Amino acid sequence: MKHQLIKLLMLALLVFVTGVAHALEPQRREVIVTHNRVWDGFVYKENFVPSGWPEMRLMSEKDNAISFVRTEEYYWPLSRQTYVAFEKLRQEIKGELVISVDGDELATVKHAPYSIVYPKGAVNGHGFLIWGDEATVEYTKYIDEERKFARQFAKARQELTRYEIALRESAAARLRGEPVVKIEPPPPLPEPSLKLVTKPATAYRVAMSAGRYKAYLRKDGQRIPGTDITLVVVDGSSRDVFVADIVPEERFTRPLPSNRQKDRIYAAPGATFFVTLNEASRFDEGDYLPLVRPQAVVVQGRDIWIRRRAAAQKQMTLDWLADAEQEVLTLQPLKSVQTQGAAFGYIVRAAEAGERPDLKAFTVEIPPSLSEGRGKLIVDAQERPLFVREVVIVNDRREFLVWLLAALPLVVGAGIWIRNRTRIRNSTFARQRG
Repeated sequence: MKHQLIKLLMLALLVFVTGVAHALEPQRREVIVTHNRVWDGFVYKENFVPSGWPEMRLMSEKDNAISFVRTEEYYWPLSRQTYVAFEKLRQEIKGELVISVDGDELATVKHAPYSIVYPKGAVNGHGFLIWGDEATVEYTKYIDEERKFARQFAKARQELTRYEIALRESAAARLRGEPVVKIEPPPPLPEPSLKLVTKPATAYRVAMSAGRYKAYLRKDGQRIPGTDITLVVVDGSSRDVFVADIVPEERFTRPLPSNRQKDRIYAAPGATFFVTLNEASRFDEGDYLPLVRPQAVVVQGRDIWIRRRAAAQKQMTLDWLADAEQEVLTLQPLKSVQTQGAAFGYIVRAAEAGERPDLKAFTVEIPPSLSEGRGKLIVDAQERPLFVREVVIVNDRREFLVWLLAALPLVVGAGIWIRNRTRIRNSTFARQRG
């Protein structure tokens, strides 16, 4: 009887676990989604728009690659996001993309191969799309150049290895008293190219001016069900700006972002902090996030800054408004060294030769003689708006005044309590006398 009860309990547990696992398995359905490479102002981003999604966001005046794909789609309630299983099913829908505005057919686009070209590497952005046979030719040329570089590099490495072996053998011969043989150094290693050309894929080419458009796929004169979508094309004009990270010397691992011109930097006399400058693009959150993450929850009208890379500027001007002189700050490689003791703070110094810097930044030192005043950090570049951050000198707080202000509510409350107790006592005394 006991063994039968254990078997029943194990069976019930197995049924429960199986039921939970089945409940966690999301329900999949076969649908048509768009799988895209969209321009984000600096590089091409990959995204997908779920089936039935009301609209797709694009940037104006720049090529975008739009693909309609039959796949399996499922909703995951824990993240409140829709996902696709491209690894199980990814079937491209071929036909012609029909784009219309206000019911009038504006353009038809054929399915075509494309490649993304980054002349100086994806990390440096500024890529573009090439289409048709040009994409295949350019990719083949790129692969041939990469293979040629690999052969040249391997040959140069062999020459370097032979040179190092010859040096060791020459040193050993010299120790044996044999005459020294002159050894010619090998040629330098070839420099790799940063250029990147992606493998050709197929998509529909969409480059429109700002506005709202209707689009769908058509094949053999018939509209393909499930391909209707609204294209929202936003202004893609340049919004390039400089942003900064303010790195306090005592909090080296916790930089403070400074994205807006109206941001102020507060520092005490004698303090030191570091400024790193970055190139960024500024967008309205409602324009940018749906572009790269179509399912994102956005706040319309709120600015968002997308950092691209470290700025190339090597100098920054520090202008104290009360003084006619300006100080020119130079970008420096810096090294952080952890201090000993219970505080575990940091000392930041200039990186020495051969050291790998932890940070490349401008060092701002507040003169100890400045007890008050304001200054400005300025970087002027023709390709971007003027970078300005106001520096405000603040003095250490006076501990006595802080404690006095903190105790003020307690003193006032005690005074009120004493006054009320005195009134009650006087009233009681008067009644007794009466």
